Amino acid sequence: MLHVTLAWSGYLASLCITHVNAVPSFDINLDEAPEVRWMGVASYYKPEIINLLEKIIPPVDVDTQDQATGQDAWVDQVVFDPEYEAELQGFVTAINHPSVDVKRLKWLNMLYEMDSPYTAGCSDVLWAMPNGRVMHGRNLDDFSEDAKMVDWPAITFDATLHRNGMPLLKMTNWPGTIGVHTGMRFASGGMGGYAVAQNTRSPNDWQENLAAAGRGGKIFGLVVRRVMEEVSDYDTAVNLIYGASYMAPQYFAISGSGPFEGSVLTIDRLAQHSLNSPPIQRLGNSTEDWYLVQTNDDILSDTEDPRRPMANYLLQGSTRDISFSEENMMQFMHTTYLFNTGTLFSSVMVPATGYYKTVLPDEAPEVIDGSSVDKNYLMAGPVTPPAYSLIQESPRQQPHQTKRSFLSRHKHSLAVSKQALAPSDKHVAPADEVSFMQSSVRLET
Repeated sequence: MLHVTLAWSGYLASLCITHVNAVPSFDINLDEAPEVRWMGVASYYKPEIINLLEKIIPPVDVDTQDQATGQDAWVDQVVFDPEYEAELQGFVTAINHPSVDVKRLKWLNMLYEMDSPYTAGCSDVLWAMPNGRVMHGRNLDDFSEDAKMVDWPAITFDATLHRNGMPLLKMTNWPGTIGVHTGMRFASGGMGGYAVAQNTRSPNDWQENLAAAGRGGKIFGLVVRRVMEEVSDYDTAVNLIYGASYMAPQYFAISGSGPFEGSVLTIDRLAQHSLNSPPIQRLGNSTEDWYLVQTNDDILSDTEDPRRPMANYLLQGSTRDISFSEENMMQFMHTTYLFNTGTLFSSVMVPATGYYKTVLPDEAPEVIDGSSVDKNYLMAGPVTPPAYSLIQESPRQQPHQTKRSFLSRHKHSLAVSKQALAPSDKHVAPADEVSFMQSSVRLET
């Protein structure tokens, strides 16, 4: 662990960088004034934040400037938490560059609501061990062609927010963003912790999102962070996150520190809870509900890509093992098609133990080809899989893919035939669905 003290505008900012892996780690002290909390991040990433805003904001300007509202409406009509706005002002003060102002940083923190191509996809896997402990795997993916404008993995970092000298929550972010899309509140003082991850739900139209802001719709990342700062227990957090009024539709996967605490939330704009949207899906203790997989379509609907059916097929019928570990989950998240050339980072969170780890695409573990691995590859006992496959491989999803430098990866659109994927519920793969399986390969852990 390397600790660096930075002097900036009369303040001292503590920067903590962990060299266990390639993801830097920063300490954010919530007991300090909001304007100075992120000084260490702002100083460390000053060139990257300038570059990020100069690359991302102009295209967004072009996309919205022709509309009657213009981009200023996103600042004028969207309510931004005053405390968090003061944190953004701290970035502006620290960086002191004409490309960095509070308005542009607000836009950066609303990229999802602005229907940006930089917030294109994610996948989450929750599973409960026989003793009830829940593990949470998370891949953040970007399938867009525009993603190659920014080297997102190179600017990914972890931030631990402290209060009263104790770690409160940890989150994985990019410079200039202060909300939570991937994060975990630590258990403390007998109170349970929980982890939250957000996934894209379509259609995510910016016009409708902006209109929803005029009716009280909120920015998801700021809502989730506020809940995680103020709420210590899983059940209350689930209820508040599910009941909040958001500008945009989305999904949340939430895991808790208590036995079998895990859920997937399907969110409509403005807390509408449409009858056409799946109700909250919860983990259980049976062979049918000990795991949940959420990608970027409704969990009870036909799938649009191979990630969810692949993950469900590999987990379906597998026997849980008390020896399952955080490494097992990280390896599962590094299985195609969950892991693909759009994956920007992978995280594993275990609220019951406080375990939190984020790795970049070029870091271990190696990627396992899901289409040729045995469905019980997380444990002993190979099972002979069906011998057919209906998935049409795309250039971005080749079998036996290996990790490459994210600087040289080519971002292709996901090309999977929807007709090739038969309807399925969250666990049961019908006989005419995808087998994905070509041979038996045992995963060594």
